[in-house]
Amino acid sequence: MGGVAGVGSNHKKANDYVKTFQDPFGKRLTEFSDTSDKARAAGTLDYKTAQESLDQFNQEWTAFDQGSQEYKKMGGGFEKVVNQAYDPTKPFMQTVMGVRKGLEADVARLKGTEPPKDTTESTPPLLDPKASVDQARAAADMARRRAKAGSGYAGTILGGASASPVLRRPPVMGY
Repeated sequence: MGGVAGVGSNHKKANDYVKTFQDPFGKRLTEFSDTSDKARAAGTLDYKTAQESLDQFNQEWTAFDQGSQEYKKMGGGFEKVVNQAYDPTKPFMQTVMGVRKGLEADVARLKGTEPPKDTTESTPPLLDPKASVDQARAAADMARRRAKAGSGYAGTILGGASASPVLRRPPVMGY
């Protein structure tokens, strides 16, 4: 009977991992791929956009990887689930690598086409009154994602605060 309970328990661990980590990251992979494909087809993909997409992919991969490694540290079935997800012969990792390679190829192809940098600007970019609404939205979206990937997000599946100081957010005082 113990083996049957173990199988059910491992199945639940796999479902929890997929729902908490793989599905949200997989959705973002689709968004990265679709956005790049549409811009490329329309002829509007430029170096800056391609580089920003690659940077955002890398940040989100790091958050996904850190959460996965915390999950894996619980050992046993948790470790097995994460190891299966990271198997390079499985569709999930093939998709991750395919999206990364596509973004890297866009950046490499468009490198050298970026406009020259204005070195006369003395105002930091975040304080520049000419900054676009899109840049502000992108910055807010990125901050939201980073917060979601922090200890509160990982802690919900791990049963509490993360043991890793990298994933802990400092308490906000005075608010």
